[in-house]
Amino acid sequence: MLYLMYLAQSHYTTQCCIMLYLMYLAQAHYSSQCCIMLYLMYLAQSHYTTQCCIMLYLMYLAQAHSSSQCCIMLYLMYLAQAHYSSQCCIMLYLMYLAQSHYTTQCCIMLYLMYLAQAHYTTQCCIMLYLMYLAQSH
Repeated sequence: MLYLMYLAQSHYTTQCCIMLYLMYLAQAHYSSQCCIMLYLMYLAQSHYTTQCCIMLYLMYLAQAHSSSQCCIMLYLMYLAQAHYSSQCCIMLYLMYLAQSHYTTQCCIMLYLMYLAQAHYTTQCCIMLYLMYLAQSH
């Protein structure tokens, strides 16, 4: 956690720093599903349109009645249609296949690594991978 806070101060905005802390609290006290939802809400506020924010809220309501895996997949499909390229759509299809055989955690990690390669720096990509290893062990 200290390392994450250091990264937040060094490279990210104050808003992102606060979000990291909220995610830490979510991991400590809430379910993984709740933690993922907080992250999605942060993304919606920071990068996406009001329409996407409404979509996230509808997904949050859906989480109460549907499985987490199905809910996450619907969100990824929405993002693919609304914001991303054909390359991303192909990636989402591969992730859908992965959902049949892997855990939700693994599926989410694949998506984060894709984001890291597509939008973020190599340093961020390495950090995401290290965080994945930490969650696994």
